[in-house]
Amino acid sequence: MESFKKAGKIKDWKIWINNLPQQKGVYAVTREEDIEPIFLEVGTGGFFKNENPNVTINELKEKWIKSNKTIMYIGKAGSDDAKKTNGSVIKKRVKAYMRFGNQKKSPHRGGKYIWQLENSGELIVWYFVCDNPEVTEGRLIKKYKPFANLKDEKI
Repeated sequence: MESFKKAGKIKDWKIWINNLPQQKGVYAVTREEDIEPIFLEVGTGGFFKNENPNVTINELKEKWIKSNKTIMYIGKAGSDDAKKTNGSVIKKRVKAYMRFGNQKKSPHRGGKYIWQLENSGELIVWYFVCDNPEVTEGRLIKKYKPFANLKDEKI
């Protein structure tokens, strides 16, 4: 993940969000602490389509055991298919993710486990501009097995 650029800590997202590129690519959330996390019964994630984003602490613990302890989440912005014009760019996608993590209405619910970590505001957001975000995201998820990615089981 050496090609990624640091955006900043989640707690400061409103300060750095406008510096993110209006291009497609992938983004990641990492953790610097080397201690066991504290999981919250109710996190800060918002409801999307009336679906409760919270899972049980046991589910979080089970996922933690088989996950990467540093790379928490990897997401994509944009499509590899040139015919798809959904307009998703890194800035827009990360902003949706941050809004979701602050209990706002948002069309983003991937990576929801992060919002049940006690100090989620200390996590760091990174980004990487690329032409093939779907392939890149899939490759990185398979390689790193991030804690908050739910589709890693299917790759």
